[in-house]
Amino acid sequence: MFKNLLHRLLLCAALVLPLSACEGFFEEEGDCSVHYLLRFCYDYNMKYADAFSHEVKSVRVYAFDADNNMVWSTIESGECLAEEGYTIEMPLDPGNYTILAWCGADNNPGAEHFTIAPDKEVSRITDANCILERKHQGSRAFHNEDLHPLFHGSVSTDLPDLGYEGGTYTVTMPLIKDTNQISVILQHLSGEDVNVNDFDFRITAANGHMLHNNELADDEEIEYRAWGRFSGQAGVEVNDPSTRSGAITQVQVARADLTVARLTVDQRQKTMLHITRQSDGATVVRIPLVDYALLVKDLDGSGLPIHDDQEYLDRQDRYSMMFFLDDSGKWVSTVICINSWRLVLQDHVLQ
Repeated sequence: MFKNLLHRLLLCAALVLPLSACEGFFEEEGDCSVHYLLRFCYDYNMKYADAFSHEVKSVRVYAFDADNNMVWSTIESGECLAEEGYTIEMPLDPGNYTILAWCGADNNPGAEHFTIAPDKEVSRITDANCILERKHQGSRAFHNEDLHPLFHGSVSTDLPDLGYEGGTYTVTMPLIKDTNQISVILQHLSGEDVNVNDFDFRITAANGHMLHNNELADDEEIEYRAWGRFSGQAGVEVNDPSTRSGAITQVQVARADLTVARLTVDQRQKTMLHITRQSDGATVVRIPLVDYALLVKDLDGSGLPIHDDQEYLDRQDRYSMMFFLDDSGKWVSTVICINSWRLVLQDHVLQ
């Protein structure tokens, strides 16, 4: 009788144990805890190299369930982001989620350039938008500071149930940079000095409101004003009539730096670079910035895959544009240098 009872007990134990290897008699034999980790990757750049630890200084993360309701969020910043293998643990249950990240919007509390709705105001994924802070001068919205780098990421994931044996499941969040630095240089064809204080530089675009999916929402036109104005030196060849030869001389050029929010193909006709003269307000340069940026899309000679227009705009975050002025102080519109490439424009090319 005793043997029959013992046999029945062992049989019951054998039936129960497979239901959960982390429960019951053998719990002490291993770590059965479950960890869902989020790691970040910023290799969507022209070098195809992960620059997250060097460029991203803060992260704000949201998790939305299958019905797009927010179930968890967190903010982290500081030196920990630069540590090798940096991850965030997500205290979530198994299931389907959309993980959304806005990175770089929390670098300097109290002095941010972008606003994301506070957590208490985010209940649905459509609430997690990002808006550029702007000032107003009359009816004109403007921004005149170097924008803090902003990054966006979104990924859908199915977190598996690891309760049977425990373990770690890592989700990778790819990031796209949403800010661009534009350096504009003016040089006189004759070799005369150019005074940066003689010109105003600005970019106009309606791109200050980014949705949760990183698309642009309808927004007012924003005037991005130069936050940096410099005088520099450049070597130019000046013809000497007495010797009928050219000589290289150093002349003063004008440089202005501006930073703008995300550039998109959809906004190409609304994103304009303007250079005007201080003295009379006359237009020196007025061009569609996106169209001109795309002129050098496939000229880097790196042998990397050819990008479509939007991918190039998202990967490239720095543009240098040099314009040459004629005797009347106007842009000689047949020549422009963009990112070290000298382009000779034909009549049928953008004017």
